[in-house]
Amino acid sequence: MSARPSLPLRTSAWFGARATAAAEAVADRGWARALALLVLCLALFLPGIADLPVTDRDEARFAQATKQMLETGDYVDIRFQDEPRWKKPIGIYWMQAASVAAVGGPEGTGIWAWRIPSLLGAILAVFATAWTFRPLMGAQSAFLAAGLTATSLVLAGEANIAKTDAMLLGLTMLSLGAWVRLLTRSGLASAPPPIEIAAGRALDVPDPDAPSAPAGKGWKVDPWHPHAARAGASAPVDDPRVPRPDALALRLILWGALGLAVLVKGPIAPAILALAVLGALLAERTAAPLRALGLLSPGPILFVALVIPWLIAIHLASDGGFWAEALGRDFLGKLAEGQEKHGAPPGTYLGVVWAVLWPWAPLILLAAPYAWRTRGARATAPLLAIALVWWLIIEATPTKLPHYLMPAAPAAAGLVALWLTSPVRAPSRWQSIAAAVLFALVGGALALADVGLPLYVNGTVSPWGALLALAGLLFVGLGTVALWSARRRDAVAAMIAAAVLLYPATLQFALPSLTWGFPSQLMARAAAPFEACAGRPADTQSYREPSLVFLQGTGTRLLLPSEAAAELREAEAPLVWIEDRRRDQLDEALNLTGEATPPHLRELTSVFAFNPNRGGTTTLRLFTRDGVEAFADCP
Repeated sequence: MSARPSLPLRTSAWFGARATAAAEAVADRGWARALALLVLCLALFLPGIADLPVTDRDEARFAQATKQMLETGDYVDIRFQDEPRWKKPIGIYWMQAASVAAVGGPEGTGIWAWRIPSLLGAILAVFATAWTFRPLMGAQSAFLAAGLTATSLVLAGEANIAKTDAMLLGLTMLSLGAWVRLLTRSGLASAPPPIEIAAGRALDVPDPDAPSAPAGKGWKVDPWHPHAARAGASAPVDDPRVPRPDALALRLILWGALGLAVLVKGPIAPAILALAVLGALLAERTAAPLRALGLLSPGPILFVALVIPWLIAIHLASDGGFWAEALGRDFLGKLAEGQEKHGAPPGTYLGVVWAVLWPWAPLILLAAPYAWRTRGARATAPLLAIALVWWLIIEATPTKLPHYLMPAAPAAAGLVALWLTSPVRAPSRWQSIAAAVLFALVGGALALADVGLPLYVNGTVSPWGALLALAGLLFVGLGTVALWSARRRDAVAAMIAAAVLLYPATLQFALPSLTWGFPSQLMARAAAPFEACAGRPADTQSYREPSLVFLQGTGTRLLLPSEAAAELREAEAPLVWIEDRRRDQLDEALNLTGEATPPHLRELTSVFAFNPNRGGTTTLRLFTRDGVEAFADCP
């Protein structure tokens, strides 16, 4: 008689069976799939959008440049104060300007308004993933791939930051989806991939999860899944009950989304689409993937109409400087060397992917052999080309940031979803253990940080944040047990539940409570009463974070020591933030040892905080000149 499974394993199996049954019920109905994905997106992406303080440095620069567009009415030239900001195209600034204007304008509006395009872009990325993958792998696998994409830690983070990457992913997947459906119309995507693979190993083997699943509760094979048909059959992957859009409409979607994506972040979206086309060309050995692009259709005309006008306008406004900055210093500069201290050696992403694409990243380790064996399959080839080649490209690029992995996340999720819904052999023991350990390390660290960091820094912890974190830790444990025991579908259920609990704990409660780690927010609040008396924002000498400009106002000046000294000597109502670690520079500029008598300074307020960009604590003091009448009665 075999030993009875442990309580954690039984609990994991119980939760996995019920989650699977719920997923099956949802996957059978189009409206239910859409509603489930929307609820999942809102649960993952909305927490923190209003409470997480503005972050440095990219988000603050994007938001401030957008604010200045609204203040000046110049929607062509991108500037941070007086400094040209031509590293990225105009698209995200226009989107942010529209969202901020829609809620009443920049004055007194929180950072959440600038983050709306990122939220919408993340939701679009999830829905576009489901739309893109359905013709390739069927409704159930596409639904699962979209759910995995939604739970990616990097996407949840980018949905809460006013930058380009979430919207870029949404537009990229929309463009890719239109191309896939044009390919489907040509008939290429309607035949199942081969059951017998090049290495001679059959895929049609018993499902390792099936014996332990309750009768009727196993993850059923999707009738539209490419592996559902046996060799020699020709079942279409497209559901015939769903009307197919007109080819012209699809080409306009393809090229329109591609044009908007280029306006958001340059050549990234065309590169991802090119990799998918390359994968399909290698698999099919026909020109159909190229013909599906519709190069002679009105689509490219729409692309040109979207992209070229602003490029001409910014070329004229910058006297050609945009090209030198965007292509020369930014794009080509990142390919040549690590920029802004973000350089790292090849192999870096192999170390960080387990956190960046948590919770499901460990499943890549298990699905990789299956993806490679089926690399010639029509459902696999484009996704593998994107995931693998993009990975190699960014590994070879000296500048490395975690979100550079994001364009390949849906493709990797699609490969994992195909593996999860295909009858394949159980992974080897070492694979299962490695996946379990990787999942547990990242999930456990996240849960413990959500409780431990606020307790350590503030001496208190949010009850709701702690409750969510501990519940998330429970599901991390269940997922670890399931992975260790090679129960892949039970693991996926626990992974999604862990993400739904831990992301709000992090973004809504833990991070916003760490006010000590957001110096600009503390400085802006401390300076506000004195700024009201002076009638203008405070200046700053050595602390030069963009978030301070966004929070205090565009008039905030970033001064050199000599400029700070002149301001404190001569201004009618000087207000200058000085860091203790740079006070000696101010004293030297004030010529304390010279003949001139330095002014007597008055400290109005001070802030002690942790600067994450510098990696250390800092004390900042707000100074004025003693005897200034404007501050005599200032509270």
